[in-house]
Amino acid sequence: MDTLFIQNIADEAEDIPQVDDPVWILGRVYNAIKELDIIRRDIRSILWFTYRKGFVPIGGCNSTFTSDKGWGCMLRCGQMVLARALITLHLGMMQKFK
Repeated sequence: MDTLFIQNIADEAEDIPQVDDPVWILGRVYNAIKELDIIRRDIRSILWFTYRKGFVPIGGCNSTFTSDKGWGCMLRCGQMVLARALITLHLGMMQKFK
């Protein structure tokens, strides 16, 4: 369970390419050269749901389904959209759009 909350964003300087083109993340435009720290902060604030493995078999003892690989993407996408909607609904827009 300890690995459930591991941060997935690298703190290296190369994690986000510094390009002159506008960078769009969830409807907000950034300048990757001037706003690199803001981009990193905003990305870290986004909820991230990933595949799971090694859980109790679904469907009983004879089942081989111990991960959600193959069908979990639908669940994860739905969970992330619902989580983002609830955050926006209850906390308001956490960032001003340009």
